[in-house]
Amino acid sequence: MKNPSSKARVVLSVLIGALLLLSLVPTVMYFPASRLLLNPDAVTEAILASDLTDEIPSLVLESLESSPELAPLSGNAFLDRLDREDYREILAWVAPPEWITIQSAVLARQAQDFVLGRIAAATFSLDLSEVRVRLAGEAAPQVAEIIVSSWDACSTDQMLQFGLAIAAGSPQSAYPVCQPPGEFRPMVLGIAESAVRQFAAQIPQELRFEAANQLGDSDGLTSLRFALQAWPWMPWLALGLALLLLAVTGGSLRAGLLAIGIPVSLAGMIDFGVALVFVSLRETVVLPWLTGWLQWLYPSGLAALLTPAIASLIGRFFLSALIWSGAAVLAGAVLIVLSRLAKR
Repeated sequence: MKNPSSKARVVLSVLIGALLLLSLVPTVMYFPASRLLLNPDAVTEAILASDLTDEIPSLVLESLESSPELAPLSGNAFLDRLDREDYREILAWVAPPEWITIQSAVLARQAQDFVLGRIAAATFSLDLSEVRVRLAGEAAPQVAEIIVSSWDACSTDQMLQFGLAIAAGSPQSAYPVCQPPGEFRPMVLGIAESAVRQFAAQIPQELRFEAANQLGDSDGLTSLRFALQAWPWMPWLALGLALLLLAVTGGSLRAGLLAIGIPVSLAGMIDFGVALVFVSLRETVVLPWLTGWLQWLYPSGLAALLTPAIASLIGRFFLSALIWSGAAVLAGAVLIVLSRLAKR
């Protein structure tokens, strides 16, 4: 019959083993998460691998159209004939690929900082300073050409207005907005180029848009942030509990390896099951939830663009979690076998 101290040691071992199991479940998931979900570079790479960089010009255009700073320009006769393709062509001139890459990365980092609680408000921004410089400088002639090409050909009456305006030395505002014959085109392009530079001066340095900031006060997000901040400590907690379990088993290598191996294998099985469920429910549950959550964070257009990239990253995370979970099951099994081979 076991003495009371042996019984207490067994009970304590079981209790610590249960705590070890609870800490190992998030620990196994942490390793693929640290490489994918919690890694800003991985998030950025997933976004850049999607078609977001192709769609950022449309996002910028939509945001500029609704920007209060540029509201007076919405009725500008110079710009009235431009369609979305013209704007995309203009943005291709003023928003080089490296700028789009940087802004995509910035958006990813801002979203991650908000979710992790590094910033309090879901306020996102695009730096337009380079766009302003290019529009006011080297891109101005090309943009002026696109604008003038969007106008209708001058009518007879408009050509008469041209002649009268030139003869009188009238200001630019007196010239009709139309495409004149070839001999007048350089003059009109010069007028349009001057207007482009004036337009560039009115573009804000930074384009900001607000997400659903009430989300920052929700209990769900608070709990998520707490879990994400505690997650990196789980491997250390598991290691400490494993060492404590070895001490409680009295230094017996056989008992210690067995007491650690069983929770490790069970944690791997639990995580494997969880990851497998999420992989099987990816299309029916995970993607709809992700889409709704991103629409809280971002304007609908940006949320629609980000969803495929983030969904792809989450899919990679769960596939990686399956591998790590399987490795945990195998590691636990090895510890159990070793416990059988240990002499004491």
